[in-house]
Amino acid sequence: VNTDFHLAISQREIIPNYTTTIIPSQFHYISVMQNTSEIFRRMREYRTHYFTKEQAEQIIESETYLDRKTAFQIAYDTGARAGEMIQISAEHFDFERGQMTLWDSKKKAWKIVPLSDKTLNTVKIYLNATKIKTKLFKVTTKTLNNWLKERCAALGIKPDPGLLLRWHTWRGTFIRTHKNLGDKWLMQVTGDNYATLLRYYEELTDEDLRRAKREIR
Repeated sequence: VNTDFHLAISQREIIPNYTTTIIPSQFHYISVMQNTSEIFRRMREYRTHYFTKEQAEQIIESETYLDRKTAFQIAYDTGARAGEMIQISAEHFDFERGQMTLWDSKKKAWKIVPLSDKTLNTVKIYLNATKIKTKLFKVTTKTLNNWLKERCAALGIKPDPGLLLRWHTWRGTFIRTHKNLGDKWLMQVTGDNYATLLRYYEELTDEDLRRAKREIR
């Protein structure tokens, strides 16, 4: 690697078989060069499995722990990231308007998210049972991921080969099950732009491909 090859913070250059990334530190910027194929390999490792509507509902309905059931239902209905889930407080819900205020961890801003009657009822039951007045889930993002993995393991739900099963699965599932409401609706509710929706959530999963094939037989 050529140690004399440095870039300014606003620059990014691709050279044959390599890519240069600028990593900010407290005092300087470090140039890191990696083989492009290796980066793409790692990107594929983070492809996320998405639930079918039937799988998502099965996960929620079969959960017996009230806190986990509530967390699953909110995530399925809002696409909230794990980091956003642990910031949700009782005061964020507006039951009269049927919505909640959710902190967008990427945009660092609050947004209004509509809720289904099922989610509102689930949250009401949870709040009445626990008498919680502050944060709904006093756990870590790792715990949320473990809750999901444990329930999926109990139900025998496994990701397609090469895909990850993680909390972000709920976000992808939410976006894919609400595509019929249009891109503008999804962009406003999720906080993602069109390019992000198209890049990360429009790709057909292995199950999508199999389903399409079955339908033409």
